[in-house]
Amino acid sequence: MRDQRSWDSGREGVMSIACYKPFSGKDEEMVKLLESHVPNLCAWGLAAETPALVMRSRDGIFIEVFEWKSH
Repeated sequence: MRDQRSWDSGREGVMSIACYKPFSGKDEEMVKLLESHVPNLCAWGLAAETPALVMRSRDGIFIEVFEWKSH
């Protein structure tokens, strides 16, 4: 397991993982939503400027990893 202190060093907040399973036929809408999700959170001061990582599992679940600002 990674040493938590080295992972947190110099970070503004905490790493967050969100998972989304879109309704059938709504994949493209989900992609568009995810493109603006973290930039909107940044604009509202809720997420750090660290780029988000978005992945998709074989069964269609989207996984988004981003840095949530700790207030």
